[in-house]
Amino acid sequence: MQILCHCSEAPARFAASELKDYLARMGMPALSYELDVCDLSDYGLPPVADAALDDQYYIDVNAEHQLIFGNNARALLLGVYRYLTRIGCRFLRPGKEFEVVPVLECLTAFYTSEAHTASMRHRGVCLEGASSIENIVEFLDWSPKVGFNSFFFQFKYPHTFLERWYHHIYNPLLPSVHWTMEDSQRVMPYLTEAAAQRGLLQHRVGHGWTSEVLGCEATGWDTEAASVAPENRAMIAEVNGKREIFGGVPTNTNLCLSNPQAVKKFADLVVAYAKDNPYADYLHIWLADASNNSCSCEHCRDLRPSDHYVALLNYLDQKLTQAGSSMRLVLLLYVDLLWAPEHNKIENPDRFVLMFAPITRTFESSFADHGPLQPEPEFRLNQLTFPSDLETNLTFLKDWQKAAPCDSFVYDYPLGRAHYGDPAYVGIARIIYRDLQYNHALGLNGIN
Repeated sequence: MQILCHCSEAPARFAASELKDYLARMGMPALSYELDVCDLSDYGLPPVADAALDDQYYIDVNAEHQLIFGNNARALLLGVYRYLTRIGCRFLRPGKEFEVVPVLECLTAFYTSEAHTASMRHRGVCLEGASSIENIVEFLDWSPKVGFNSFFFQFKYPHTFLERWYHHIYNPLLPSVHWTMEDSQRVMPYLTEAAAQRGLLQHRVGHGWTSEVLGCEATGWDTEAASVAPENRAMIAEVNGKREIFGGVPTNTNLCLSNPQAVKKFADLVVAYAKDNPYADYLHIWLADASNNSCSCEHCRDLRPSDHYVALLNYLDQKLTQAGSSMRLVLLLYVDLLWAPEHNKIENPDRFVLMFAPITRTFESSFADHGPLQPEPEFRLNQLTFPSDLETNLTFLKDWQKAAPCDSFVYDYPLGRAHYGDPAYVGIARIIYRDLQYNHALGLNGIN
């Protein structure tokens, strides 16, 4: 058995190594495999909008030649795993112990062919819950084996999720392990490299910008008893006549986005992060978590939070352009921001990706089964109720697509809570499947 890889990129070299390892376990076929990254139009695949983002692979293994090609290095790895799946391997869940690797007894069992263009650009998962280092690395390893092409490391460091695991807060059967922010920072380069080795598109940050602007140290959804420095207090959103940490949780605290100091500090943090973290493919720009906590001061209250948000995003685009950064920014449609802007629009759609996050949607039925769209509920600042019906949530999406005509995907929650009502996971699996079938009909290009 020989494997010749013409591409020197790390994911391609990893693809060659993985192919060699699995084929050795399957019976060492007397074949010479050729791996490469190239334009696949000569092999009958259609053109794509962006070869670096839109994955294609070509597999043709027979007695005459043994070819596995991708239109980028990540797609080549996807093609290798797809080839292994077609000849009998199964990757049932994260972890080597959940793989099925058969021994093939005849050479023709290694023959197969497939030409594939990914049906959607964004195919990934966001890190939440409680996770060990091993959990995360096993999931990164498993992701391309089943066709995922991205992974979202939430917050600047996923400390809150690692801390939950190692402290075993909800598991009295395991002893707590000392774990600090310094530990999370120390392991982050290792996790980054594990994702980069597989060519996974890395989504970063999301939560945490607003608390950092205010100089808070709390991470995750922790409370912080220390008061905000006097020079930062004017940047806190005014809610119910007060400028204070919302519920004691910095991550849930919004900013006064009519305050030039808050906007400038936010932009400075984003530009600095983009400069220091060039491996981040998508940088998520989220405001505070929680809801009905937007600034209602005399300078903010006449515009919707989404109008202030889009103005901030356009400013970030200008500052990144001035800094020479082409990093993509992800904008969030979530709770108060579900109501689309009335006055402002995204000025440079190529910079942005719209992320639709209907956290209160029902999972009793699929988006594919929605009825006539319903008018959005009246917008009343900090007195909002959030609909569960699909029809109103889709109206929010349609209105936003006019203000931000850019690349987009849904950030959805089928395995956040809804699955607890479906112990066998059969119903929720059907909902996910039908939602994905209907994804393009909604003007979306994937899911996280």
